[in-house]
Amino acid sequence: MNKQGIVRELASRQGVTMDQANKALDVFCEIIGDQLAAGEKVTIAGFGTFTVSHHPEREGVHPLDPTRRIIMPARKLPLFRAGQKLKRATK
Repeated sequence: MNKQGIVRELASRQGVTMDQANKALDVFCEIIGDQLAAGEKVTIAGFGTFTVSHHPEREGVHPLDPTRRIIMPARKLPLFRAGQKLKRATK
């Protein structure tokens, strides 16, 4: 299912227009992004937790020349961990 499918389902289940459902989903995603950018954790009970994973700078091997070492810069990546209800629903 893609974003449009979620918007259609949300509109159908909540009895709102597609535009209202699309706006609600956009705001939901924006809130999560803003919180992660601020370094906060977002927890939705039963669904899961969104966090930021910190990867420090490290040395690696160049993919085209295994004898050459490269420095991979530090980075932050979003991470999602499923909650218990979501885990049970997918079994």
